[in-house]
Amino acid sequence: KNFQFIAKAMLKSNASIMVDTVEELKNTLIELFQSKEKRQFYSKNTASFINNNNYALNKSIEIINKISQNM
Repeated sequence: KNFQFIAKAMLKSNASIMVDTVEELKNTLIELFQSKEKRQFYSKNTASFINNNNYALNKSIEIINKISQNM
């Protein structure tokens, strides 16, 4: 429940793949092992997602620090 927002954002950014069954997981892993292009696609998108959200996290920490200094 806590990670639903992140999971949805990652899926929307093509930074992850969601599977519902063990069979689907197996087939997805096989696809990724067999396709260098797919691996590169998801790797690139995941790195971009992390970089973009790392910036947002750092900005949030900066704002929290400023607020806490004024208390």
